[in-house]
Amino acid sequence: EIFYRPLLETLKSGLHESQDAMHFTPFKKSWSPYTGARDERIYGESYTAQAWLEAHKEIQNSPREVGDNCERFVLPFMFWSDSTHLANFGNASLWPFYLFFAGHSKYERAKPTFSLCHHIAYVKSVSNYSEHI
Repeated sequence: EIFYRPLLETLKSGLHESQDAMHFTPFKKSWSPYTGARDERIYGESYTAQAWLEAHKEIQNSPREVGDNCERFVLPFMFWSDSTHLANFGNASLWPFYLFFAGHSKYERAKPTFSLCHHIAYVKSVSNYSEHI
């Protein structure tokens, strides 16, 4: 059995709640060890990834419909899941699925007090793939 929230509604509410601290425009980050040295590219956040830069460039360069002057941006998100044991006695467990927006800093996503984790589904059990081999 799967209990879920509609993905589009989750995306809308997540954007509404936390857009102030979100990066919508990716950028390159670099560092020079000393003056005159060649800059070294730094990858530390999802919004500095080459894939996001390329997707952003592609969507900015795509043709627009007549009268379309809305801002365009890429909205990457990440899914996570893990097993959660529900009771001290017995073997009741659940697999929650979470959604995080990649536009938030990894340091903010890691803080539960920021409430950037969105629960999107719960699965009663997930079969072990190795049992089927």
